This record gives sequence, structure tokens and C-alpha cells, in this order.
Amino acid sequence: MILRRSGVPTLRRGEDFRADPRAEQERPGTGSYRVPDISSLTSEALCGRHRAISRPRRRLPHPTRSSAAWRNPAIQLPSPDWVHQPKIPGQITDRISVHKTGPGSDARELRVEGASQGATGYWSKALTAPSWTFVPTGLPLTGAPLENPGDDRSRDTLAPVSPYDFSGNDGDLTLQVDGFDVAVAATPLVVRSGTESVTLVLHTVEGLRQTPRSAGLTSDPRLFNGTVEVPQTVLDHLDSYPPTVRTLIQGRLHGARFTPTDVRVTDRAMTVDGLGVNLSGN
Repeated sequence: MILRRSGVPTLRRGEDFRADPRAEQERPGTGSYRVPDISSLTSEALCGRHRAISRPRRRLPHPTRSSAAWRNPAIQLPSPDWVHQPKIPGQITDRISVHKTGPGSDARELRVEGASQGATGYWSKALTAPSWTFVPTGLPLTGAPLENPGDDRSRDTLAPVSPYDFSGNDGDLTLQVDGFDVAVAATPLVVRSGTESVTLVLHTVEGLRQTPRSAGLTSDPRLFNGTVEVPQTVLDHLDSYPPTVRTLIQGRLHGARFTPTDVRVTDRAMTVDGLGVNLSGN
């Protein structure tokens, strides 16, 4: 997962460390981190080796369909969202890496090549640590220098909103997803019936791939593990919504807050299996 060059590793596909889910470039000196949990797509998740809450790890036998681990796997969607990282207090370059340091999704070390008080090396931080420390190496910097002003730039917009909007009709209902982005974990899913509407949430994480592919959406479908979330406030007041909306939520979504689903997306269409709908690109 890590390429090494001149003693400082660089990031490869599989783990993301970027400044904004919608941008491919880093904000100046400010970043966010998200673990696209590949283990959630394997038997590791079903065996309970990685959990979203802190508890002792233990190895379990491979689950069967009748086991509790199969019915309630440790890792599920919605996946963890992007986590804001503290400012790096020094010179940095575009060479960024993520290192696995032990079991569990939080066992990661972040490294950013840079310099401090004339010494070259890299900035290091455990994923959940509150601050960065500098590790001198004496090696020349090989990455491109990045601007790193002292003010917080975490809310700067570095890239336009994704241009991929999808919508479609299902009887008297209209479903719409605007600005779908591969790197964004949660996207509003608006369901309209006449003049009334309800906003659900479509959570997506890309499925495990064996071969590389280009960034973004193309005519080649991208496959996602998804979950449709019905906000608790909607469930609590479901009787106030039109009959068609209630039928959708109580029928296809089984009246549950979270419903797993496969999602297939191209640059021109989106299919959400759990809703039984095909949405066309606008």
C-alpha cells in the first residue's frame, strides 16, 4: 500500500489523506483523513476484528450464516466520515503517506514530508493524536513545496461541486441525487411527492477492486456498497408525509432507519437496488 522513495513513503490508492472530499488537491497545510475500510469488504469485518467503538480485540472463527457475527457484522455503513486534522506547524511538501501500525482502523500513522528550523525530514502524527511532531532525516526534500500559511484554511473551496446529478420517477414520486462524488461518503437523496419532499441520505463506499481505474465517473460502472438512511425525525413523524412517501419508506425500506443496498453509478446513470430505481444523469 505504501511506496517508499528516499526514505519517506508516499501514498498509493487504498487509503486517502486529502484536504477535501470533493478536491483531489490538499488545502494549504490543512487536511482531513478517512479510512475507506477495505476490511469491511472481507471476512475480517464479519469476524469482528475491527470495530467502530473501542473494545478489546479478539479473533473469532469464520462466521456462518446463522451466527450473530454474520447477522450483525462489526463494520457497516454509514462509514466513518472525514476527520479534520490539526495544522502542521512548519514547511511541508506534497509527499504524504499513511502507515498501518497495528490492528484496527485507528492504528495509522500520518506522515508529511517537510522541514523545521532548517532541518529536513517529515511531520508525523498518530491518526488520533492531537498534534504533529517533526522527525529529522537529513535527506533532501523531493516533493513539491506547498503553501502553509498560519491561518486555518480548512473551509476553503478548492474544487467545484461534482457535476453529476441524477433524477428519476417512480410512479408519483421523483427521486433526486445532486452533486454525487465518488469521494463523498454521504449524499442527500431527495424524494418528492407533488409539492412535498423528504430528504434521505445515500451513504456509499466503493467496493473492493482488483485493478486500478481512472478517477471520477465514466461509462464504466463504479460499484458501491451503500446504505439508505431515513433520518430519525422522518420516522418519528412519518404519518405527516404523503401516502406515496410512507409506502416507499415502510415498504422498500422496511420502515428501518438504515437499509443496505448495492449502488451502481456511471457518468450517465445511477441504480439504487434497495429502492428499485434507476436514475438518469441530468
